[in-house]
Amino acid sequence: MNNYKADKQTADWLKQNGMDEKSFTVIELPFLQAQQVAFALMKYHAAMLDDEQIEFVSDYLKDINNKHKRKQLTNGIVYKVLNLGKKFNRQLFKQHKAINKGR
Repeated sequence: MNNYKADKQTADWLKQNGMDEKSFTVIELPFLQAQQVAFALMKYHAAMLDDEQIEFVSDYLKDINNKHKRKQLTNGIVYKVLNLGKKFNRQLFKQHKAINKGR
């Protein structure tokens, strides 16, 4: 695989997960992890979120994509997003386990 093809695949994967190449190199890791979790929550599990959670997650996604607002984000906000993602992962796992157990 040539370098151009690998770069294009990387850019496509980042785009599918709600990120871009430029911000990927300047944002710290916990903020990127929270961005990926927030994007997945909004894309795949928005129906499970209540209005307050939807607003919080969408605000985080807007702020992380804005260069000036990104500087105002704190670790507390990041961990709140990550904890929200963990909460829904646990719920989904319990549902999946109950489905498989009922076979």
